[in-house]
Amino acid sequence: MADPDKFTILLADDSPVYRKMLEQSLAQENCALLLAKNGRDAIDLFTKHRPALVITDWTMPDISGIELCQRIRRDFEQCFAYLILVTSHSEKEQVIQGLAAWRRRLSYQAVSPRRVIGAGSSRPSHD
Repeated sequence: MADPDKFTILLADDSPVYRKMLEQSLAQENCALLLAKNGRDAIDLFTKHRPALVITDWTMPDISGIELCQRIRRDFEQCFAYLILVTSHSEKEQVIQGLAAWRRRLSYQAVSPRRVIGAGSSRPSHD
């Protein structure tokens, strides 16, 4: 399990540039950052560490961000995690498909790294 004193974030993105960009953005925050280069790595890291927040790219070569979110919601029902799906898709049908992967609270908005960390400090308990 992840360090309980730190807010744990799992970032799944096949782009090393985006992974590095988020890593640098969050370097000064009191959080543990787990980096996955694909969906399979993300599932393995989620299983091991149960992060409070998952930020995933929609389009990855093995398991899409949509499928990753669906698997987390299906396979870890007792483990609450915030899910953020990052995408450049803007067609209405694609946005609906992305939101449908959650099955819980739905949100569609732009967020900054500081806002993400601030939201994590009030993580609900679902034990």
